[in-house]
Amino acid sequence: MLDIITPLLELMPDTITVKSVVQSTGFGAETPGAARTYRAHVSGTQQQVRNQDGKIVRASYVAIVAGTGFKVTDIVTLPERFSPREPPIISIDRATHEGGAHHETIYF
Repeated sequence: MLDIITPLLELMPDTITVKSVVQSTGFGAETPGAARTYRAHVSGTQQQVRNQDGKIVRASYVAIVAGTGFKVTDIVTLPERFSPREPPIISIDRATHEGGAHHETIYF
């Protein structure tokens, strides 16, 4: 359940669209599910992060998203000012407090 404070939402002027993969053939063909939109703060900040294999790689974009439960297999569409608009997800960090998870940071 999303437990985010209203002032934090004011710092998220962007909208991203997320589609979770609902079916995968195992041969690279994936079927995306329904699109969901989330408020976010997306920037072209480059930084080093660990990918799913534990290797340190450089992320080109960062999205702080008012939502939780994202997976690296999700398909994220960024705002129009970014290119590419659907970069692969490198890693995801979850922010929590005493009320539970309230936002995630997605690295592309």
